[in-house]
Amino acid sequence: MGYGHLKIGRDYLGAPFCFESFHHGQAVTTLPSGASTDSATSGTALATGYQNPENGLIGSDSDGVPVKSILEIAREAGMKCGIVTTDDIGGATPGAFGAHEPSRNNVEEIRLDYVAADTTEGREHPASLPDVLLGGGRAGGSAYRAVAAQAGYSYVGDVTALALTAEFARPSSSASATEPHLSEMVVAALDRVHPNDDRGFFLMIESALIDKISHDGTIDRRAYLEAELAEFDRAVQVAIAWDLLHPEDETLILVTADHETGISLRTTGNWYYAGTSHTKNNVPIFTNHDVGIGGTVIDNTDTFAVMWNFLFPPPEPPSAVTVARNAGQLTLRWNPSPEAIGYQVKRSTTSGGPYAPIATTETTSFVAATAGAGSSYYAVVAAFNAMGEAAESTEVKADPAGPAPRAARGPRINKRGAQLN
Repeated sequence: MGYGHLKIGRDYLGAPFCFESFHHGQAVTTLPSGASTDSATSGTALATGYQNPENGLIGSDSDGVPVKSILEIAREAGMKCGIVTTDDIGGATPGAFGAHEPSRNNVEEIRLDYVAADTTEGREHPASLPDVLLGGGRAGGSAYRAVAAQAGYSYVGDVTALALTAEFARPSSSASATEPHLSEMVVAALDRVHPNDDRGFFLMIESALIDKISHDGTIDRRAYLEAELAEFDRAVQVAIAWDLLHPEDETLILVTADHETGISLRTTGNWYYAGTSHTKNNVPIFTNHDVGIGGTVIDNTDTFAVMWNFLFPPPEPPSAVTVARNAGQLTLRWNPSPEAIGYQVKRSTTSGGPYAPIATTETTSFVAATAGAGSSYYAVVAAFNAMGEAAESTEVKADPAGPAPRAARGPRINKRGAQLN
């Protein structure tokens, strides 16, 4: 989807897309050589931050070695994850987020990568196991579904099985009686990934038919695209409405494309047919939160960093670190750091380090036994997030022994024999 597609959709809707009020930037999609990308390479760039020099590889580097996707990283961090697409789930874009294959043509292998580990030498990886996986793939047959069932999945064959909530149920005048619309799959997916003990979730949603229609020069592409772009707008509306219904959550809605296909926009503002292949033009990127892309042009690999930084914000350094000595113990205390899941206390015998770790804690204090008389050390406290990224406090000087205590003395007596306090 490119700017030409936005123009077609805007003309059909009679209004801007619901996400055009978001922060807006552009993303470069071309290969390092300057050639146009394909969905496998561009999808991998979005999902992993890795730019392959050639087209065709799924979730892998140029040697075919798997590269973890943002979906897999989020799942390892305890988040629920999902993939929703109007393509076959063995397609290149969904595959880039949940599979690792040396060729996008390995459709059956891509399907299996979601639900079964790959033990092929040189590209071993566990199953990505998204919590929800909605899309095409009925052609995968009973063998694929059997493997998925063994992994704990249930097969959903039509819209009825999605069990949509009433407020989002489709109108009775819907033309399709059994196959779910993209917006309906988004509702079902959000219902399944959200309840997760506040640990967050990641959901990749693809309107694949926009690209497929744009490749087909034998049809009236505009007529088909109008309906598909309107449905894409409805799918994003669902995400926006869901976000408004959950104000307690901080949810990033990011809308972009892996490339532009077949339709472009002139400088005059009019769209035109640009063939039936992928172009080299930049694509739009929209975000509901200000994550630094507004008014900028980024590489598509930087989209991965945008998602990473939002899901796993770097912690702030612990502040107001204090040291107190009491009854033979030394107590360090500090203010909590946003985004931190724990703290590491380090010390050094010299100011400025090097520091050696002495304790890890989830609290905002640490108690240590005192050292010998006259000994001192220097301490820092590092806050770390779920991905192990750390930020250190400023250094504090700790004097475990403190000044030498005064010698004990007997009671003081005045001239009249009365004891003085």
